[in-house]
Amino acid sequence: MTEKKYILSHDTGTGGDKAVLTDLRGRILHSHYQPYPVLYPRPEWAEQDPDALWRAVAATTRQVIQAAGIDPDEILGVGISAQMFNLLPVDENVQPLTPMLSWLDVRSVAQADRLLQGDLPSFLFQHTGNIPTAKDVIPKILWLKEERPDLWKRTAHLLDCKEYILHRLTGRLATDYHGASVYFLFDPHRRAWSKEVCHALGIPIEMLPPAPPCTQVMGEVTPEAARQTGLSPGTPVVA
Repeated sequence: MTEKKYILSHDTGTGGDKAVLTDLRGRILHSHYQPYPVLYPRPEWAEQDPDALWRAVAATTRQVIQAAGIDPDEILGVGISAQMFNLLPVDENVQPLTPMLSWLDVRSVAQADRLLQGDLPSFLFQHTGNIPTAKDVIPKILWLKEERPDLWKRTAHLLDCKEYILHRLTGRLATDYHGASVYFLFDPHRRAWSKEVCHALGIPIEMLPPAPPCTQVMGEVTPEAARQTGLSPGTPVVA
């Protein structure tokens, strides 16, 4: 059996993806960064192409493996950190239905303003510890539901940036406690999606990804992801 000597980590940020290959003590062997754009198709809209983000993850992975001159079989596992407060609606095949609505996007000001009326702010804070603004996920979900009902009918899952990258790597859907918390639909005390908040806002809880602890292995690199990234099929990926 090949000795496992290395860990691959990614920061899939707003402006680009950075891959870092370390040994098991955290010493950096090699890192590589590849940028991608934020698109502004209309005033107050900010979007990104989720497949451009994935292509950057794949490219930086190949680059650090090649530059370090290691055998991909020596990689113990992969972890993804990413920008948050985005929304990517996908269909039942996890195909994006729109570009990813960036955390910079504020098209949902009207929906956000409604969330600040009456007893709703205290209700949301009681169950999630947060009160959303227009840059956050809940107003974006409500905008999609109200302004694009045709797409809402086709939406099977509501993802953020990291969740899409994890799916491209493993074919599975998952987030973690921290990733779930920034949806502002997650109860941090019970460590579970809030049925009360989802029901009150009309957001089907089954559209939200499973949320295990961040250290849990949630899948393995698929043969297709291995072909694109240079990783070995079966490499563990943590949530």
